[in-house]
Amino acid sequence: MAALAVCLVPMAQPVTAATIVDTFGPGYTFQQSGGYCVYGPSFCGAPNLSPTAYFSTTIDADLTQISLALQHSGGANSFVVSLYSSFPGGLLAQWLLTSVPTTPSVVTISGITGVTLPAANDYSLQVAPGDPSTLGVWQHSPSALGYVISPPFGPFTLLPAFEILGTPLTPVPEPASCALAGLGLGAVLLLRRK
Repeated sequence: MAALAVCLVPMAQPVTAATIVDTFGPGYTFQQSGGYCVYGPSFCGAPNLSPTAYFSTTIDADLTQISLALQHSGGANSFVVSLYSSFPGGLLAQWLLTSVPTTPSVVTISGITGVTLPAANDYSLQVAPGDPSTLGVWQHSPSALGYVISPPFGPFTLLPAFEILGTPLTPVPEPASCALAGLGLGAVLLLRRK
């Protein structure tokens, strides 16, 4: 009688988004009256003011969503959110926001695909004016501390309010591993019968 080997593979569970970094307070709270200015050269004749917050990851994940506490204060409603890898590093992705509310609000960029954030790397998130006349504020976190620059000012330690979500990368069993396990089980059963 031939031994029959069966390889049982657990059903894949849906992977939910994990928080990579979150500087908001409970319930997406942030400082309503304080933040880092974001403006283009038309505002005061100076170069762009683009605050940049630094963070690192503890899990490997595919980026899915970014939420920021932003306010459009004047000029063109145009903000560029950029994600960079290790400083000075390279640009990973950019998003143009053109409907930022005129009151401090949580603005979310969702449906992000194609951006993987390996664990233990350093990253930076920057909000820049998308137009020379743009004026806005990236609101402060209630209490999260880290490293922020906003040339020519800084560095600062109070982070702006933002959250980054991603889908954790989990190892997928290979079919060859399953076949080897089945062969091994079959051999054990065959030897046991003799």
